[in-house]
Parts: sequence; C-alpha cells; structure tokens
Amino acid sequence: MHWIVRGPYLTHRFQLISSGLKETDGPYLAQYKHIPSGPGGQIKLAECHDRLENCYYHLERGTHPELELEPRTGFKLDFFSIGATQAQYLTGNVVLSSVRGNFSYPVGGGNYENFESVVFAIAPTVLSQPTVRFTKVDLETGSNCNYDSIRVYNWYEFEYLLVHK
Repeated sequence: MHWIVRGPYLTHRFQLISSGLKETDGPYLAQYKHIPSGPGGQIKLAECHDRLENCYYHLERGTHPELELEPRTGFKLDFFSIGATQAQYLTGNVVLSSVRGNFSYPVGGGNYENFESVVFAIAPTVLSQPTVRFTKVDLETGSNCNYDSIRVYNWYEFEYLLVHK
C-alpha cells in the first residue's frame, strides 16, 4: 500500500497509535524535502506511540513481496500538520495503482509550471513488476539550465535506490 501525504511543510507529526502488523511489516516514512536530491531515508514506525516530526511525506506499508500472500491486519496512525498552504515542497503527486496504462502530465498534455516538484508513485494493487516507458519527455536543455530532470527510484529492501536519472 502506498500513500503520499501533502501538507504545509512547517511542521508534520506522525504517531503510530496501534498496529496489528507483523514485525516484518510496518509503516515506513520517507522524506521528500527537495525532489532533485531524491527521497530521504526510510524510517520505520515500529512501536505504538513512536512519533516522528517535520516534513515526512511518503508513507509505505513495507513488506517483502513474497511475504504478501497472507492477509494483514491494519494500523492506526495520527497525522498533524501546520504551516502556510502555499509553502510546500511537493507541488503535485499522483499514485498510479493499475498494472498497465498510459499517463500524461499535466493531465491532457501541455506545459508544466516553473518550480514544480512532482512525485509519481507507481504502486500496483496487484503484485507485479511494472515496466515504465517514457514515450515523450520535453525538458529544457542548455548549459544554464540545471532545473529540469527526471529521476526513477525503486523501493527495495526498505530504501530507495536510484535506477536512472
């Protein structure tokens, strides 16, 4: 399961209230402070009343895919956020949950805005190994332009690994 929580960045707080997950499972949080630097390290909320503060955006229920055969029980997590709504590290996010399909950004095509930091999470609801194919990418080029980039990460063994940039 995969969720992206977007809120004002001044203060975020997550607190694990209860959990029926096994020891090998757990809610994992990753920090998305500035997209070009990539997602931050994974932090597991392992014990009830574990608490993390400040700018954590990605929540992942982690487990090895081969262990996903039996049903899991859930967990309860409190989330609190304060800050100015216009001050966000992420300007957009999309969770793609199907095992196949096409997606355009912005939806319907067109130009993206300046200073965008967007995360696209590919989290199929059916266990699979998706293939990502970019058919058209319009990025600015030139010696003075260091702002446009695409990075592809894979979440493996409880951390993000850079696959390609």
